[in-house]
Amino acid sequence: MITWTKTGKLGQSVTFQVTDRNGGYSSEPFSSLNIANWVGDDEQAVTKNLNAIRDASGTNFQIMNPEHGLNVQEVFGDEVALKPADILVTMQPNVSLLVPSADCVSVIAAACSKKFLLAAHVGWRGAAAGIGAKIISTSELYGIQPADLEIFLGPAICGNCYEVQLDVQQQVGKQLPKSILNRDKFIGVDLRLGLQHYFASVGAIVHNDQPCTFESTNYFSFRKENITGRQGVLARLNK
Repeated sequence: MITWTKTGKLGQSVTFQVTDRNGGYSSEPFSSLNIANWVGDDEQAVTKNLNAIRDASGTNFQIMNPEHGLNVQEVFGDEVALKPADILVTMQPNVSLLVPSADCVSVIAAACSKKFLLAAHVGWRGAAAGIGAKIISTSELYGIQPADLEIFLGPAICGNCYEVQLDVQQQVGKQLPKSILNRDKFIGVDLRLGLQHYFASVGAIVHNDQPCTFESTNYFSFRKENITGRQGVLARLNK
């Protein structure tokens, strides 16, 4: 049975729900609610997991296929399969988007003044490439100013658990200065903290209250497990 670890509303018309790793049909090491069919899991099990999410949420959805870049795809709701992208955007009511992650940050953004939904997947490569600024500029293309955005940051690995090479920290830090975390000989990156400060600095409302995927046994963590599944944040643009 699926239990949503977080539900909420954003902006004028967006609702969202967060899954963890529990309540699905996949076997180890993907147990049990893995939503990704590109990580080596049995495809029939993944299909059953996705169907279970559809049943529990009462909505059909498009699932993102992240590629750790800056590609943007607009979703109209009738796509047979989405192209690989790390930012999905829609202004079509009743469109739902599912963002997978296992340490990376799922970003859900809504407008307070009109119907608008943006969903993004942010890992260190995307962060270093400037996906934070890309999220803002993409919103502006649809007439949404930063101060009109309300943003939710999903479960992700925290800076205390995310040790990286110095060059990775430097690349991310150029785009998200507040993501840098150093202590003793530990070189870390906190993507959520960096994104939170960046989005707040341009005027957006930001919610960053979710657990660390590495520390919690309820979430998949690529850094901790390597071969593992993906949880997700499901967001819907309502009428």
